[in-house]
Amino acid sequence: MKGSLRSVLLLVLLCCSPLPVLAAAVDRLLVAFESGVAPADVIREFTPPPGVAVTLGPGPGRAFVLQLSPPLDAGAARQLAARLAEVAGVRYAEVPPRFQPHFVPSDARYGSQWNLWDSYGIRAPEAWDIERGDPDLVIAALDTGILAHEDLDASRVLPGFDFISDPVSAGDGDGRDPDPTDPGDGRLEGDCPGEAPSNSSWHGLHIVGVLLATADNALGIAGINHRSRLLPVRVLGKCGGDFVDVAFAMLWAAGLEVTGVPDNPNPARVLNLSFGGPGACTPAVQDIVDQVLATGAVIVAAAGNENGADVADSVPAGCAGVITVAATTRSGGLAPYSNKGPGVALSAPAGGSGEGVLSLSNTGALLPDADGYAAY
Repeated sequence: MKGSLRSVLLLVLLCCSPLPVLAAAVDRLLVAFESGVAPADVIREFTPPPGVAVTLGPGPGRAFVLQLSPPLDAGAARQLAARLAEVAGVRYAEVPPRFQPHFVPSDARYGSQWNLWDSYGIRAPEAWDIERGDPDLVIAALDTGILAHEDLDASRVLPGFDFISDPVSAGDGDGRDPDPTDPGDGRLEGDCPGEAPSNSSWHGLHIVGVLLATADNALGIAGINHRSRLLPVRVLGKCGGDFVDVAFAMLWAAGLEVTGVPDNPNPARVLNLSFGGPGACTPAVQDIVDQVLATGAVIVAAAGNENGADVADSVPAGCAGVITVAATTRSGGLAPYSNKGPGVALSAPAGGSGEGVLSLSNTGALLPDADGYAAY
C-alpha cells in the first residue's frame, strides 16, 4: 500500500495552483433533501425568481440537480441557493464549485528525476526492491484525460469515461461519452467567460506519466508504479471542471452507480484529484467524498498552491477523510507556493523555483509520487 500511495501523492502534487473560478453564468444547483421528503413537492411549492424556470432532475449520489433556465449570474445563483436551503425538508442547496488543474512546470529523464532518488525524494529505488506495484490495484486519475504515448503501456490503461457535460468546455464536440481522450484544454478569447486564452496543458498525461510511465525500457522516464492499472476519467476541460461532473465521476470511478452511464467494471481503490478551488469543503462535496470513502477507496488531493494558505480553505483538499498532500522542494522544505495546515496528511516532492518534476507531457515520460504511495 505504501508504494501506491507515493504515486498518488506525486500525481497530486504535480498539479498546480487551484485557479478558482465561479462560472459567469450558473445553470444548475445541487440540492439534497431530508429523508421522507418528496423532492418534487418541495420544488413545486418553491417560488423561483421571476422569469426563471427550474427543473429537478437526478444528481450525483443522494443529491439532485436543479436546472435553471435561463442561467443566473453567480451572485443571483448563490442568493437563490441560500433561499432554497432555508426551505423545510432541504438538507442543502449549493452553487456547484468549479475547479482548475494545478500548474505543471515544463522542466526537462531518470538522472533528472530527483523526486525519485535524491535525499528529499521518495526513495523509490529502495521501495522498488520490495514492491513495484500491485497489478490488481486500479488508480483513477480524474483530470483532463489521457493520450497514447510511447512510454505508457497501453495494456495497463483501462477503459475510462468522459464526464464533462458542457460541449464547449469538453472541446470534443459533445458532452458525456465513453472516450477519455484529451483533445486539449487550450482556449481562445471568449471560449470561457472570465478566463484568458491559454495553450493546452496536457495535464492528465503529465499526471499519468509521473505515476505509470514504463520503467526499465531505455526510453524517456521511469514511473513510480510499474504494475498497477490506470482508470482515466476526464473531468477538466478548457473551462475547468464543474463539481457536478466531478461528483458523478468520483462515484463512477469508485464503482458506484451513475444513472445513464454504464457501470464501471474496474472500481478504483485510489482516486487522484489534482485540482482544486477556493473555500471550505461544502456539505455537497463532503457528501460525495463520504460516499466514495464508504466503498473502501481512498481520495488523494493536492493541498493547493495559494502561497501558504490553510488547506481548510481549499476544496476538495479541506474535506474530511481526504488524504491531502503538500509540496516540498528538493532541499526538503515546504514549497513556498504550497498550502499548509493541520489538514495536510502527507508531503511529497514537487519542486521549487527551477526544480520541476518530469512527466510524459514535457519530456516524454513522467508521473506522480503520492499516488505511488497510496497504491502500494
